[in-house]
Amino acid sequence: MGNNESQRFLQIGSGSASEMDGELLRAKDLGYLAKPDYAKIADELSQIRKMLSSLLRKVNADRKG
Repeated sequence: MGNNESQRFLQIGSGSASEMDGELLRAKDLGYLAKPDYAKIADELSQIRKMLSSLLRKVNADRKG
């Protein structure tokens, strides 16, 4: 997979993670997800978003470099 494809793939993944944030919050607010479960999943999602962001920065640096 080339750097352009990797960058696009990571951008899509980041967007999907952002969408998931909203869906998780709605599920909690509507009572479909207990607060402890929400907190655990939201924390895991935050870690995934950080990893995606880090990888995206790396791919962008490699493209420029």
